[in-house]
Amino acid sequence: MSGNYSFLPWAREGLGNQIAATGPLRASISVQLDVGVHQLEGAEVTVPGPPRDVQLYGPGDVAGVDSRSIIRTEPHHWITNFEPNYLAAIE
Repeated sequence: MSGNYSFLPWAREGLGNQIAATGPLRASISVQLDVGVHQLEGAEVTVPGPPRDVQLYGPGDVAGVDSRSIIRTEPHHWITNFEPNYLAAIE
């Protein structure tokens, strides 16, 4: 069984799928949270919250990486004979 994979940059998932258009500022979407309340009598009531505009972070918002969150790196620290055709990676 074989398959073909292709990169579809326009196919977004999650919150990125809700972005209609971007401007000079960050992309934002409108979010409304509905809260389910289980009352003491046993009734289940859903209370809608007020809609809020949420701004999404993008690659330009990353200022650095906390070194405590890094599990593994390729190449390892101070390796001098790393293959030049391999890509560096951080987990």
